Amino acid sequence: LDQLLEEIVTLLDQTDSSNDILIVEGIAQDPEKPLLASLNDEIARNLRADIIFVVPADKLSPSELAEQIEIGMQQFGGVDQNSFAGYVLTKIDKSTSSSHIHQQIALSSKTIASGKLPLIGAIPYEPSLNAPRVSDIAAHLGCKVLCDANINTSRVAEVMIVARSVE
Repeated sequence: LDQLLEEIVTLLDQTDSSNDILIVEGIAQDPEKPLLASLNDEIARNLRADIIFVVPADKLSPSELAEQIEIGMQQFGGVDQNSFAGYVLTKIDKSTSSSHIHQQIALSSKTIASGKLPLIGAIPYEPSLNAPRVSDIAAHLGCKVLCDANINTSRVAEVMIVARSVE
């Protein structure tokens, strides 16, 4: 663990010091690997970083989101033990107001209701962003591009694998 933290701090020192913000993505939580939660906590403490929870909102009710946020904060020692900047909701329905979801979550979360963990962003679900750009696939496969009309902005919406027998 100490070696990993030293490597992270070394990488941080190599970054451009003129940046005001540096984003370090934590390790995704896994109930079967509880050590990961403490590793994220150690990384945040060593970097003296504010923590931002990123919570996918597409499969959970507001009360379940509140529970996940509360559990996450406890894994970092609670709201009074660390510096939490807030939380970001991802994959929200485009027709849903982020402030409405925040209010619904606050009904089940004392921390959010108290204002100690503000909603700092909401990202609507956009299925096309899950589709890779054609240019990314061409680069990955090392393909020669014959016609690059909209290759940098077009996204692959469907994949079909076909074959033809040699005759």
